[in-house]
Amino acid sequence: MVTNACNDLRRKKSRKDSLVADCEMMPVVSEEYNPSVIAEARDEMTRINRILSRLPLKQAEVIRWRVFDGLRLSEIAEI
Repeated sequence: MVTNACNDLRRKKSRKDSLVADCEMMPVVSEEYNPSVIAEARDEMTRINRILSRLPLKQAEVIRWRVFDGLRLSEIAEI
């Protein structure tokens, strides 16, 4: 139920895309981004996910909601 509530909340509110989504949506060749920037961002997300996987699931989710989804602490507390 909590996961569904979180997903519903995410859908309702507009926030900046997470770094993962940005990495997946970046063009391979562009004036703003080059392949090395994209590779570095993906490597960084892999490293972050590896670190977060060491935490209990609930704690990792809270960090993701705060950092990547931009939820306020009051929103996280509500969830």
